Amino acid sequence: MFDQQPLRRIFLLASLLLASVCQSGAAGTAEVRLLGASDTAFDVAQPQHLGGLWRGRWTSLTTGHKGPMNAQFCPIDPLTYRVDFSGRFFGLIPFRYTATLHVTGYDGDRVLLAGSHYLGRLFGTFHFTGWADECHFVANYFSKQDRGQFVMTRSGR
Repeated sequence: MFDQQPLRRIFLLASLLLASVCQSGAAGTAEVRLLGASDTAFDVAQPQHLGGLWRGRWTSLTTGHKGPMNAQFCPIDPLTYRVDFSGRFFGLIPFRYTATLHVTGYDGDRVLLAGSHYLGRLFGTFHFTGWADECHFVANYFSKQDRGQFVMTRSGR
């Protein structure tokens, strides 16, 4: 069977590059360092340590639903984080899932992140692209039925 990991990484890098170009057009040029296939954890200096608890909100741009959300970032290596997300839907229904987010590059003091997680047949695969700095984590997500955003700040620092 053929390995889809390289294709996913290329797709995610292209998406981040396109988003960076679109955002930098209005504010001048931005220096973005995207990681290539030959980069390893030992080749890249990690400017931010993202480990720890983050708190904020999620908002569906498709339905308008929103709610509280927490994320516990646990570094696996300098380029990978296991993130345990938890929150509430309709203000009452709890949810929890774990996703792996990969560092895909740097934009100044921002760490660029991407990943995906399969939430079963009903919800499908959620894809994430976003950034984090010392205090903020912002990620856009999309799936076959929904798209939205997480906005969080670091908790307890």
